[in-house]
Amino acid sequence: MREVAHIVPSMGESGGGPPRSVGQLCDRLVNTHPVHLVTASNPEDQLVLLDPRIKMHLVLGENQTMLSRFKAFGFGETLQALHATHGISVCHQHGIWLRSSHETTSFAYSRRIPLIVSPRGMLEPWALNNSKWKKKLAWALYQKRDLTRVTAFHATAHSEAESIRRLGFKQPIAVIPNGVQLPEAIECEGGKVGRFEGERKTALFLSRIHPKKGLPMLLDAWKKLSPEGWRLVI
Repeated sequence: MREVAHIVPSMGESGGGPPRSVGQLCDRLVNTHPVHLVTASNPEDQLVLLDPRIKMHLVLGENQTMLSRFKAFGFGETLQALHATHGISVCHQHGIWLRSSHETTSFAYSRRIPLIVSPRGMLEPWALNNSKWKKKLAWALYQKRDLTRVTAFHATAHSEAESIRRLGFKQPIAVIPNGVQLPEAIECEGGKVGRFEGERKTALFLSRIHPKKGLPMLLDAWKKLSPEGWRLVI
């Protein structure tokens, strides 16, 4: 039986989209093969709900910041113990830059285990320019080398695949959007949606509040246009 390990820095509720997209991915994959999920544990951040069949491996109290000292580190030790017990067939790493991703790459490369990396938007131009000097240094020290050791990339959009290619990486890229689990539809009486009524049309911004998501640009454009008969809901 193939044992697949998914490695993600955090599965906490405060982590935004990645913990939920990775969680739903593992929820589906566990129907076909054993799934191990290695992540950091933060007592102050509740984990997202997962299928109980997923085997969780929590790394306690680790410093995952970029450029922290390279020494024996919890993610690598956890993966070694997991491999010794179960035998890992594939590592799927979600995210880059952090200590957890570097330890994952080192572990998989040293044991010749296929490594899939989902950058989760962290190679997009905006992301590369955020904390730019730290990332340039990390790129030179370890991140570029780590990415050359990847077996294949997983991109959630063609634009992300193009960003990977622009950086010079030649490995195969699978473009697979994040799956979305829709809730059951709720019928609304009299054309009323929540607390809004009337004939106005609604433009809905649904996202975490972060400059990366473009909300300041949306507000500027909305102010200039002031579209009649519309409301903006954030």
